[in-house]
Amino acid sequence: MELDFEILPTMDIVFQYIFSSEGSENGLLGFLNAIQESMNQPLATSVEIQNPFNLQAFLEDKQTVVDLKARDSSGRVYDVEMQTVNKKAFPNRVVYYASQLYTSQLKEGMDYSALNQVISIVLMSFELFPTVPELHNVFELRNIRDSKIRLTDILQFHTLELTERKWQYYLTQLKEETLEGRQDLRLYNWVDFLLNANQKTEAEMENMVLRTPGLDTTYEKFRIFTSDDQLREQMRLRRKAEMDHRAEIEYGKEEGRIEGIIEERKAVLHRILQLRFGEQVPEEIFYKISQMTDGDRLQKYFDKATCAKTLEEFVENL
Repeated sequence: MELDFEILPTMDIVFQYIFSSEGSENGLLGFLNAIQESMNQPLATSVEIQNPFNLQAFLEDKQTVVDLKARDSSGRVYDVEMQTVNKKAFPNRVVYYASQLYTSQLKEGMDYSALNQVISIVLMSFELFPTVPELHNVFELRNIRDSKIRLTDILQFHTLELTERKWQYYLTQLKEETLEGRQDLRLYNWVDFLLNANQKTEAEMENMVLRTPGLDTTYEKFRIFTSDDQLREQMRLRRKAEMDHRAEIEYGKEEGRIEGIIEERKAVLHRILQLRFGEQVPEEIFYKISQMTDGDRLQKYFDKATCAKTLEEFVENL
């Protein structure tokens, strides 16, 4: 089956499949550890996916976007998602869902000390922080006056802005240093895979896989996805649904804009008639104007109301 677009690891359904379908735990563990390692955070020895990929869910709802939820060997809870659109109040949404995961751990009779750390990891194909050059940033609850003082690490937020500009900045930084030995070498390989998997030769991928724990599993999952007709067809249908949804939104915006113009013209026409002819204007004329939906016709009456010497002259054209 030929597609009119490339299948990329960063596409939502692909991302879900390669990191949360059956047998993907080793790849997910490697990816999470690479993110943690790059910021000197504790690593995990195993990970359990809480909401495994379900193809049927995607078949039934073309707009479904499910965050990947997992728990590691130390009890830490992860919420991982891939976002392609910078929606309104996006950071608020990220904090809200992470907070839900945090509070949902507390059961009746439990002590607060039993709550585990929640780590939110958001990969995005847009820039959330345009003034910050780094593609990977981490946020915690810290003292405003002295960031070395941390209130708690119970909530931690990682953002990875996978844009061409930030990737190129990352590459520029690497040219100034020796790549080998960097603590973020593994994360570099993971990001390189997510952004450029379709452009890599087998030899290049083999070299990356050998140096990056878990990437072999994820790369194999990606190969399975790209060669599976059912998954490819679902990708096509999902892409079509997204395009249709965007078109509906744009159509709604245009309809709203036109309706706004018409209502504005009605109000202006109403005001001109009041100013020019005052109480002479019968209510039925105002009512007739209020029922008009043709913008061009309203514009014509607006011109007549401006030029007519008498109310009768205007009414003749109404």
